[in-house]
This record gives sequence, C-alpha cells and structure tokens, in this order.
Amino acid sequence: MIFNHKKVQSKVSLKYDAWHKEMLASFGSMMSDQMTTFHSEISRARNELENSSVESAHTADAVQVITQVQKLKRQMKQWENQVDQYREGQKLLEKQRFQFPSQWLYIDNIDGEWSAFQDIHKRKDTAIQEKVATLQMRIVSEDKVVEEKTSNLLSDWERGKPVAPSIKPADALNSLTIFESKFKKIEEDRENQRQAKEALELSDTSGSSAVSERLQVALEEMGDLKEIWSELGKITQQMEQMKSQSWQVIQPRKLRQSLDGLRDQMKNFPARLRQYASYEHVMNKLKSLIKSNWIVVELKSSTVKERHWKQLIKKLKLNWNLNDLILGDIWDLDLNRYEPIFKEVLTVAQGEMALEQYLNQVKEAWQNYEVDLINYQNKCKLIRGWDDLFTKLKDHINSGKN
Repeated sequence: MIFNHKKVQSKVSLKYDAWHKEMLASFGSMMSDQMTTFHSEISRARNELENSSVESAHTADAVQVITQVQKLKRQMKQWENQVDQYREGQKLLEKQRFQFPSQWLYIDNIDGEWSAFQDIHKRKDTAIQEKVATLQMRIVSEDKVVEEKTSNLLSDWERGKPVAPSIKPADALNSLTIFESKFKKIEEDRENQRQAKEALELSDTSGSSAVSERLQVALEEMGDLKEIWSELGKITQQMEQMKSQSWQVIQPRKLRQSLDGLRDQMKNFPARLRQYASYEHVMNKLKSLIKSNWIVVELKSSTVKERHWKQLIKKLKLNWNLNDLILGDIWDLDLNRYEPIFKEVLTVAQGEMALEQYLNQVKEAWQNYEVDLINYQNKCKLIRGWDDLFTKLKDHINSGKN
C-alpha cells in the first residue's frame, strides 16, 4: 500500500491556515473592541477635565474636581499598561499579516488621545496643588458652619419631635417627613465635607464628635417614631372606620371581637415601640372602649325604648338624632365620666322591662284563670243536662211500667 504523504501534508496545511485565520480574526476583533472602548473612556475623561475648574466659587465643585483628578491618577498606571498591551498586540497582528478592517482604530490614535489626557491631567494636578492651602482653609470654615447647622437641627428635633400621646398619627407622620428631609440635607452636607477633607488630606474629626453621635441617636429615634406612628395609624384608622358605622347596624359581639383584635395587634408590637407614650395612649383608649362596651350592649338591647333614649339625651345635654346616630357619637363621650348617667337610665329601662314582663305574666295568668272558669261553668251545665236527661228517662221508664 502506497501512502501519499504530500496529499496529507497539504490537507493539514490547509486546516492549519484555516485555524490560523480564524484565531487571528477572533483576536483582532477582540482587540478592536477593547481599543475602541479604551479610546472612548480616555476621551471622555479628558473632556471632563477640560470642562472642569478648580477656581469654582463653590467648594463642592472644586472638591469634585480634586476628587476626580485623584481618582484618575490612581487609574493612570493601569491605563498606561493597557496602551502598551495594545501597541504590542497591533505589532503582533502586523507580523501575522492581519488584514486590518477599514474601521480599525490604530495605536497612533490611542497614543495621541493618551498624550492629550496626560497633559490636561498634569495641568489640573498642578493647579490643584497651588490651590490646596486656600481650599483647606475654606473647608475648615465651612465645616464649622455645617456643625453649627447640625447642632441647631438637633435642638429643633428635641423641641419638636412628635412624641406627645395626643397627637394624631397623620399629623405626627407629616412632622416626621419634614424632619426627615432636613436630616437628609444635613447628612448630605456632612458627607460632602467628609469627602472634601479626604480629598484635601485633612483629618476628619466629625465622625467621632459629640454632634455626630447625637445625630446618629436622633436618626435612630426618628426611625422608631416613624415606625410606631405608622403602626398606630393603622390601628386608629380601623377605629375611625368603626366609629363611622351607623348605630342601627352595630352588633355588640362583633364590635367586641374587633376591639380585642386591635388590642392583640398592639401587644405584638416590638418592645422598643411599646415604650413610647403614644403606644400607651392608644392602648389605654382601646382598653377603655373594651371596658365600657357593656354600655353598647345594653343600649342595643330590647329593654331600651325610645323614651329611654330621650331621657338619656336630656341628661347628657346632647342634640342627638337617633336616625343619624353613629357609634362615634357614643365613643366620643367620656364614658367613664358619664357612666353613672348611663347606669341610671339603663337601670330604669331594665326595671320597666321587668315590671312589664311581670304584668304580662299576671295578665296571662288571669286570662288562663278565666278560661278555666268558663270551662268549669260549661262542665256544670253539661252535668245538669245529663241529670235532667237521666231524670226524664227514669220517669219514662217508670210510667211504662205502670
């Protein structure tokens, strides 16, 4: 058997050339994408530096320029290595006789953009060094202003934070929203100052200051207050919905179940929220409504008639219209204060009901007695009738015998 090695060698060479072209095309495409991305990144950084100025009257703008220059300085070593890699990569492609596409971004373009970036960065860095002393003095001065603003805000917080138990949850949350925006602004100012001191290599003492610690405590307290008022708002909202119900549709048993459910919800609040006076206020209100629910039960009973309602309204000195009465009209009264009046009227109603029941029983007894008496009279008449009949029959029999 004759082995044609030239034919095999030719096929191997063709396969190798195909693989070589494929790998070269893949490597070239990857390099092209990376070089284009790198060129855009360097160009964008150069344009940002050209449009920025350390001479700005606003410290924050000047600090932003400083921070940007320092950030770019830390990246420059990496970028320089990338430029070298792209240069070597293009040389390799040239040696391999790679057919560069028309949109290929040559290393000369990258070198030109890289040199332009280095020049503008050096000028900005030099300008910064000349302004550092002035900027440091400005930062120190502004830092004092920010610290004073923080202290004033903390004082306002201590005086105006919504902790009074009688505040409505909606009003408390509105107050907290206003404070939250103020605290957010002061936090941004303090963070800007921290970044500025870091950029200008100034020691940052605010992080360990008493003001900073007070600020942290206030922020935590504000978070707790926001949470407790939000939760209490859900409870009071349900209570308001109950109050708006018409008195005609109130079912005392379901009402008691709803109140017990709200009480159980509050018992499940986290311990850190149960320490607030607002929690105790709402909880005590719930307990008071549960305790006085017997009044609702009695008022809804059949013992209370319209005349009793009129007596109650007169004694309470109110202008209730029974057709428009809602549960809130009852709840809004100081039930503990007016409990004796309710007891008095309800006792009269119960007494009248008991008397009425007694009279009905007497009436029924007399009616039953009258029926029995009539039955007795009828029975007597029937007996007399039979006696007469028997007498007549006896007389008839005796006359027949004669």
